[in-house]
Amino acid sequence: MADTELDALQYQGLGYEHLIRHEIDKAKLNLIRSSKLSSGNDSYCAYVESELANCLYYEKKYSKAIIKYKRALLYNPDFSNAYNGWGSSLSNIGKFDEAIEKFDKALELSPELTLSRMNIVLALFLKKNEAEALERFEKIKAGAD
Repeated sequence: MADTELDALQYQGLGYEHLIRHEIDKAKLNLIRSSKLSSGNDSYCAYVESELANCLYYEKKYSKAIIKYKRALLYNPDFSNAYNGWGSSLSNIGKFDEAIEKFDKALELSPELTLSRMNIVLALFLKKNEAEALERFEKIKAGAD
């Protein structure tokens, strides 16, 4: 592995560490550095774009985050976490039906993604569809969904 790829991975890791500590500016700086060094590797680029989208999400810039999630999916159309983030952003701007579609797509790609299941329940509650939300939640609890 070339030094630039190792550097890209190192910046990617630093970006993620800062993101989980909610040090958004530091996270973005390191993720952008990683992106510049990644040499167009689709898996790196998809991850970095998705993490940059997460930064925007945490800043409550949901429309901008959606653009980044879409960009991540251009690099890797099977990236379930990007669909989940896209759905969460849509839910936060009140587009619940579209959000549920994205969560369903994330689950189609990664059936074990419990976060998407719970996000569907939340979107249904926010949509004021309590009965279906409770039904889905009971299925999750029972391990049937």
